Amino acid sequence: TILLNHGVTRTKGDVGEYSVTFAISPLDRFSDDKLDILEQQGYESEQTFIIKGDAPPAENLLAFMRLVCIKGSDAFLLESVFRGEVWGFMQQP
Repeated sequence: TILLNHGVTRTKGDVGEYSVTFAISPLDRFSDDKLDILEQQGYESEQTFIIKGDAPPAENLLAFMRLVCIKGSDAFLLESVFRGEVWGFMQQP
């Protein structure tokens, strides 16, 4: 349903598999902190995910995207005091 809700597919019967790649931008003000967190979790700065039309997105996809989108007042989560917990925070609903 995520693909249907976001206009990637037209009908519920159109179940496909899509490969999407996301990355931490080198222009991101917090890229060093984000890359450090990803490295601790065993991920690279660029990740490719498989999205299936009939399945929910993988938890690591949502966590990765949440980490990518951290900015402004939420950037305190990137501080070293939270470094061990931030990936878990990104996996929360």
